[in-house]
Amino acid sequence: ELDVDDVSLLRAWNWKTTHNITDAAFDDLGSTFPHYSNLPKAKAARRRIEFLAKFKATYQQCCVNSCINYVGPNEDLDKCPYCKQLRYNAQGKPRKVWRPIPIIPQLRAYYRNPTITEQMKYRHNFEHKVGIIQDVYDGIVYNTLRETYVEVGGIPRDYKFFSQETDVALGFATDGFNIWKNGQSTC
Repeated sequence: ELDVDDVSLLRAWNWKTTHNITDAAFDDLGSTFPHYSNLPKAKAARRRIEFLAKFKATYQQCCVNSCINYVGPNEDLDKCPYCKQLRYNAQGKPRKVWRPIPIIPQLRAYYRNPTITEQMKYRHNFEHKVGIIQDVYDGIVYNTLRETYVEVGGIPRDYKFFSQETDVALGFATDGFNIWKNGQSTC
């Protein structure tokens, strides 16, 4: 159970990230609004949130135009092979970094929360009506998978995709197009 200070921190951090508030502005919250006088500075807030989430985010360098990440075969490059932008600024610091959040700790956190655990059963309890598309779970690919037995290393298993209540269907978008109404596109 979170204490009052942690709840305030998480609400303030949600506000910061939702509205793209700078670290400097976040650091001023406590002096501007007495209700937030117990808030830690942004750097300490990140550490506390990572502790509460039970995982530590890592920074990765990427192209200033988001063409590539400088990992794997790109880790030794000094400029982007696509847009030719330099990786580092004049001071030798990366021009752009991002923090990927590992999926497994996120899923663990979901299943530790009884309310979210119940909400995640929606997929399992959803009833598809043939010929009617009203939900992502009415899609052809998803329903074809539901009728397909899982194979691991070429060995068929005795269960189908998404047959267990706790199975999770993940969707990935890599083109920057935002399919949700409540977010911002990165295109």
